[in-house]
This record gives sequence, C-alpha cells and structure tokens, in this order.
Amino acid sequence: TKVIRNGTTLKEAMHTMYDNREIAIELLETPEELEKTHTCDGLIVNIRRWHRSTWTVSDKFELYLEKGMPLSTLCAKLSQMTAIAEQDLRMYKIALYSNTKHHELPSQKWKDFHGDERTIATANLHPMDGDVLVVMDDSEPLRELSEAEKESIVKFRKQTYTTTSYYNSASKYPSLTSSSTSKTTYVKKKEEGIKIKSRADRESEKQ
Repeated sequence: TKVIRNGTTLKEAMHTMYDNREIAIELLETPEELEKTHTCDGLIVNIRRWHRSTWTVSDKFELYLEKGMPLSTLCAKLSQMTAIAEQDLRMYKIALYSNTKHHELPSQKWKDFHGDERTIATANLHPMDGDVLVVMDDSEPLRELSEAEKESIVKFRKQTYTTTSYYNSASKYPSLTSSSTSKTTYVKKKEEGIKIKSRADRESEKQ
C-alpha cells in the first residue's frame, strides 16, 4: 500500500514504474488529512501483536507513519491500538521479505521506545512500505512450550538448515510477513540447466 500525496507524480511515489504494472486504487468515503513532518513522503506498515502467553499472533492492521514522527508518539499510537501499556510495549521490525517464524520471536532484539523523542528517521528504524512491526506486552508471561512443541521446532530447524533455500520447506510455523496465521507452504524452485552439445550430438541430429 502506498499513499500518493497531492502534487506528487506517480514516478516520485512509486519509484519503479514499468509497462503493464497493475495499480489498485482505494476511494475513501471522506477526505483524509495526513500530517507532514518530514521532507519524504510517509509510508504504510503492517502491525501484528504477539501474545506471549498463547504464542499466537494477531491479524495485520495498517498504520500510516511519518518519518518525522517521534518514537514516543509511535509507541503511544500502538498502545491505543493494542491496549498494551506504553511502558510495557516492545517492538520488533520484520522486513517485507523476511522469513521470520513464530518460534523465533523470543530471541529477537525487541525495542522499547517509550519516552524516546528520536524520530523514525533519526533512530535508524528504516521502515519501508509493507514491513511488519510486531508488538508485544513485556509484562505478559511467556508460556513454556511443551516437549512435543520443542521437538517439532527442532525437527523444523533441521529440515530448514539442510536445504540451500526455503523454496522446498513446508512448515506450520508461518512467516510473520504472510497475511494469515495458517500453514505456509513454499513451492519448490524449478531446477534449470543447459546442455552443451558435442559435435557428435549435432551430427546425429542432422541424420
């Protein structure tokens, strides 16, 4: 999703334009005034909440960000949306094409931006359109996984690490950038190659 401001050209807003590119447009019922706090246009990220006590992740919801927005303001907005107290709210950014899984969340570097007056730009948060900001309540107890769940994660890691890519992995631990919490299956990448013909091969084809 991309916000295109009045007076901005498609080339400036979309960055990459090419023939036959499809663009979907949403018509708003009423005009929407967006704050302008930075020389660059704002962006839209996806927010998901991780519930530590159940190991579940909420559906996505969109949030418009201005790069000049103070992190404390962002924290306050997320607190209102998720009902997490600002002092207990922690955040972790997942890039759009990241393959981060649910079971990897506890070991990530969660950020506490409560009272932080740096802006999104000056704090090097570097969010991009489509990125996911996962939030959690640090005061919520983390449920201990069962032995069966731990064993399932170990098996999944072994399966993942023995492959050269994630194309042929099938996991019940979906990527957090996906649109749902259902099972995620990746299609195996088709192998490609070339055959170098010898002179004998070419001669046999002529016969």
